[in-house]
Amino acid sequence: ASGWPASDWLKEIVLSQAGPDVYDKWVAGTQKWSSPEIKQAWQTFGQILRPNDSNIYGGSQYILATDFGSVGTPMFQSPPKCYMLNQASFITSFFTSANPALQAGTDFNFFPLPDINSQFTGAHVVAADAWSMFHDTSQARQLIKYLTTADAQAIWVKRGGKLAVNKSVNLNDYPDILSKESAQIIVTTQIAKYDATDNMPADMRNAAWKGLLDFIQNQSKLDSILKTLDTVQASAYKS
Repeated sequence: ASGWPASDWLKEIVLSQAGPDVYDKWVAGTQKWSSPEIKQAWQTFGQILRPNDSNIYGGSQYILATDFGSVGTPMFQSPPKCYMLNQASFITSFFTSANPALQAGTDFNFFPLPDINSQFTGAHVVAADAWSMFHDTSQARQLIKYLTTADAQAIWVKRGGKLAVNKSVNLNDYPDILSKESAQIIVTTQIAKYDATDNMPADMRNAAWKGLLDFIQNQSKLDSILKTLDTVQASAYKS
């Protein structure tokens, strides 16, 4: 799938700029894409990119042609080709898989996206892996129950690049300082919202991803893109 990394920017901006109420309405399909709040989020994203791509290593075409797992590669070239990227905490496992010599906290670090609206300080978008039980048996139920425990999730986080949803997992179970700090954010955040496009109907999600790709190519198309997304929204939530 293409477009979802750009949607991570948009979701964080909507939540931090317009707040959780607008965010929830947007996810539910009652906040139009062309509304001032959502349009402003797109424009803020555009300001980060800049119309002339001056903030982007390789320009917009590099963004569109680069696999998300390789996005950090330019940071570790000598000299570095770029210094920052926006991605979920799991991306660090891609860094160390490609270059095992890299050390978290020494060769790379992180910071949360800066707050936009002080009214919503510390707001964070989160996502998660999901377990589904397709055959209801006592054994399957026992497995699902076990996977929710702190003991099971401690095994998961020790691998690196993972965060537990069970708050009882000890921070010392995390293998590096970055993982510990990320986990602490999850535990202490006051405003946390689940990934918006993951909770939207598939047609809406796919249209949003495509719209973001189109926007990266040509920001002047914003009004047309939002109009198209409004049209998709009007039908996607009926099914």
